[in-house]
Amino acid sequence: MKNKTITAQENFDRFMYRMVIRRRIIILLLSVASILLYFVHIRLPLVPRIFSIEFSEFPELLLTFTYGPFYGVAVCVIKNVIHSVIMGNTVIPDVANLISETVFLLVAGLCSSRLSDAAAVKYKGRLTKSKRVKNKTLASLTAILAQSVVQFAVTNVFLYPMLAGSFPEAYSKAALLYNYNIVTGNLRTYLPGALASLVPNINSTLVGVLLVNIPITVFKLVIISAFTLLIYYLIIPLFFKKKPPLNPELQ
Repeated sequence: MKNKTITAQENFDRFMYRMVIRRRIIILLLSVASILLYFVHIRLPLVPRIFSIEFSEFPELLLTFTYGPFYGVAVCVIKNVIHSVIMGNTVIPDVANLISETVFLLVAGLCSSRLSDAAAVKYKGRLTKSKRVKNKTLASLTAILAQSVVQFAVTNVFLYPMLAGSFPEAYSKAALLYNYNIVTGNLRTYLPGALASLVPNINSTLVGVLLVNIPITVFKLVIISAFTLLIYYLIIPLFFKKKPPLNPELQ
């Protein structure tokens, strides 16, 4: 029996089919990882439980950088909906989280795309790993700034007023200020005298969000971005495979 000769077109079609399957598997795995990570909250030292953090944006940001912001935002929406359904009483914070995360992912994805397009023109389509990561680093920093601004507004205008109405004991102004001043008090305890005197008492939620919530969020997003860029750099070959050449007659 004669061996069938594989044409360039058939080889190309097989390659594209394998890449589609690989893409679907990667999206599925990262989506599941994001949903699971959203349920794992880590309590930071020196701060009350109310300011605990989670790292579910890591798979979303990796999807955003790899396949575009649509995939990251889609996973973000699904994650928050599932969390609200399972937990039952987290709709308000989940909506606030969805808004701020969507801004982060959209800005990161769009900035990364713009920078990559500009670099592709400049370097005639030859983008090295280091150039890709540099562009995504700049995109991440821009996205962190954008989310910080949006989170400040959403927390003060939407999140805290809604939580105070639904959970008046836990989220009254007095309760929030108490938690904020626990943070500042703990900082004074561990800082030298000269630095401790610079830590202010927090007398308004606006100041509390600015001095506590935003730095915690920035800290979290910097870690997520750094880890995402490291993983992205290591597994770029998994995402970007060189396509086999087509037969000139078929092009």
